[in-house]
Amino acid sequence: MGEMDAIVEDDMRRAEGEMGLLVVYPWTQRFFDSFGNLSSASAIMGNPKVKAHGKKVLTSFGEAIKNLDNLKGAFAKLSELHCDKLHVDPENFRGLPLWLNRITSKLPDTMVHFTTEEKAAVASLWAKVNVEVVGRDSLARLLIVYPWTQRFFDSFGNLCSESAIMGNPKVKAHGRKVLNSFGNAIKHMDDLKGTFADLSELHCDKLHVDPENFRLLGNMILIVLATHFSKEFTPQVQAAWQKLTNAVANALAHKLLVVYPWTRRFFESFGDLSTADAVMNNPKVKAHGKKVLDSFTKGLKHLHRLKRFFAALSELHCEKLHVNPENFKLLGNILVITLARHFGKEFTPELQAACQKVVAVVVNALTDRYC
Repeated sequence: MGEMDAIVEDDMRRAEGEMGLLVVYPWTQRFFDSFGNLSSASAIMGNPKVKAHGKKVLTSFGEAIKNLDNLKGAFAKLSELHCDKLHVDPENFRGLPLWLNRITSKLPDTMVHFTTEEKAAVASLWAKVNVEVVGRDSLARLLIVYPWTQRFFDSFGNLCSESAIMGNPKVKAHGRKVLNSFGNAIKHMDDLKGTFADLSELHCDKLHVDPENFRLLGNMILIVLATHFSKEFTPQVQAAWQKLTNAVANALAHKLLVVYPWTRRFFESFGDLSTADAVMNNPKVKAHGKKVLDSFTKGLKHLHRLKRFFAALSELHCEKLHVNPENFKLLGNILVITLARHFGKEFTPELQAACQKVVAVVVNALTDRYC
């Protein structure tokens, strides 16, 4: 039995307990109305239909492992079922238990396939694009709408206002450069990861760019294209371009090797963060981690006025440090996983649900200034 088979086999034996999805994210129970009593954690954990369906879910992953070179084909019918008939929120697939990360993190990359019609739709619009204008407008919108992204462009000079950004020659030049890279992608739509391999390594290993920014920039490009081409930017054209921008964002994020290495950018004064061991043994990491958890602990004493309690921190991270608010969510997720690791079986689904609720409230308070 191979390593992957062993992982699934091990998790199949634990399928009953892994359906904590329904406990931690109770709104997902809506899709299981026929399962009977789901009114409490014990009811869910003891429900035979939950156990049976959990096993079914894991079995489908076992089948997928036999078809690693054609995952989209392997899951085509399930995808159609959940999309067209069951109308399941795709976010729920991400909400599945943590063991999925153990499996999917080991799966090889699957190539995005573009149809002839999609390629034609992309190429037809691209032929009319003014690279300099659309590039500038897209990057400028990114910096204006998501001001924390300005942190990656410290050398660009004045970015203090919308007019300053729109008139900044470095924004214009870099925007053109970014959009030219999209033009290169259009010529290599069947090998995006190979096309962007060097850029991916640069942004990950040297610039420590949060990959979420690639998705945000992709959305900005779509919005600018829509404003420029209006009626020509039909739903079909949008779908093709959306697929391309998503694929390019994934290709650029391909070289990420640690959990969230781009967050190191906010801790450049901490010294050596080059490896997992260096990070774990770094005294400044230890000290700042304690500081973070201390503020979290104090926040627990002010649950009814968290926004006021974290107001100064929210302002600091938003207006001075330009921290991506998504990082608060990442830190919250890491905190929950760390608690699970430390407390093992004591970290029940009920306790996890309570912890994640508190974390979500704290994150909301810390991102208040961004709203």
